[in-house]
Amino acid sequence: MTKKAGFSIAAIFLLLTTCLLAVGGRVLLISGPAGRGRSDIRLVPEHELTLGEVVISISVSEHDLALHDSLLEALPAYSEIYLVLPSSREPEIRGWLDGKSYADRVEFFSFETVVHESSEIYFLRADAAKLPWISVREPRQYPHGTTWAQDLFEVAHFRDGLELIVSDTYKYFYAVGSGREILSDNTFVTSLSPIVPSIRRSKLSFSGGNIVVDRRDGENIVFCGVDLYTKTLVSWESTGSEPGGKESVTEILRDTFNAERIVVVGEGARQPALLFHLDQAMIVLSEGVVGVTRIIEGEAEIVSKIPGIDEVEAFLDGLRSQLLSMNYEVVDILTTPTQILNRQYTANAVAYTDRTTGAKVVLMPSFVDSLDDRHISEQNRFAFRSQGYHVVPVESRAFEQYGGIHCLINIME
Repeated sequence: MTKKAGFSIAAIFLLLTTCLLAVGGRVLLISGPAGRGRSDIRLVPEHELTLGEVVISISVSEHDLALHDSLLEALPAYSEIYLVLPSSREPEIRGWLDGKSYADRVEFFSFETVVHESSEIYFLRADAAKLPWISVREPRQYPHGTTWAQDLFEVAHFRDGLELIVSDTYKYFYAVGSGREILSDNTFVTSLSPIVPSIRRSKLSFSGGNIVVDRRDGENIVFCGVDLYTKTLVSWESTGSEPGGKESVTEILRDTFNAERIVVVGEGARQPALLFHLDQAMIVLSEGVVGVTRIIEGEAEIVSKIPGIDEVEAFLDGLRSQLLSMNYEVVDILTTPTQILNRQYTANAVAYTDRTTGAKVVLMPSFVDSLDDRHISEQNRFAFRSQGYHVVPVESRAFEQYGGIHCLINIME
């Protein structure tokens, strides 16, 4: 287990410091500002991690871990599972876990929620020039929490431990109370502070699933979807919190992750609606080798008829070209247009190195709905095995909520 160190005074100050911002013509408060990255950050690609310590989470809307169950069953027996959840859900989740094979490895990190009779929500969207807001005139709990732990933070490793890098917000800012203080909807990540020496809030607006890190020839490489830029600039423009344009985003990315190379994937201002996170498109398999989603040949006529699929294909073609220009070997991870419409991406897998045996293992999502899908699944298994992986199929229903098994988990060690 990670050394259980308390929050340092510097870290507490960093997370609680506030600055004045202007939204919609009013001066409001929002949590900030971000700290600078450390020069000794070493980005560790997930396939080198062991799943020794993993984070999952649920929101106030959930009453069990049914969506996570097959994934948790597939984790190695040594995995320590850190569950971030609203304190109000803890009793029923403990009851639901009774009898599960992994129950004794789940450690609870709960956060308090407060019901507010009215509130304002400022949504962070890549397709909006400003933060659109709605007024909520009914009781709502804050913070809400989330099912998708992958999106909550990125992990930076150092010689003396690790640090969680948190987005300035997850999906929205919210305002409650008479003073209408503006708050980030991911403040509950600090519930992990008993086991993480440092949690640092970034000035960037990102989802962890839209960032993929690699380390090659001693260099830190950060791949990110273009939505990171668009959302960050929308947030800055709406709040007046940070001057500058794309160059400033790149500079902060480099500083935050101590990255020698930033690779922005996607042209224009936003990513395809059907492929909104980079971990649906790519998975780093080993040094210099990346798996990339490919729409199967022979379905070009289908691609041309389904709205949005052509955007996905163009995004994937661009990603493939970028990787080849960087001398990566690209391994095709197959999918069909129908699977894309269902958000069933096999590349949204979990690759790791077994701590006990040293073997390379991949937890591969399984969604077998037809004979054709079984054929594609077999080809994808072969693709992973060709790279030396032992393949563990994980039946997943996460796509029904537009996510995948990789979206459900965040890996610390």
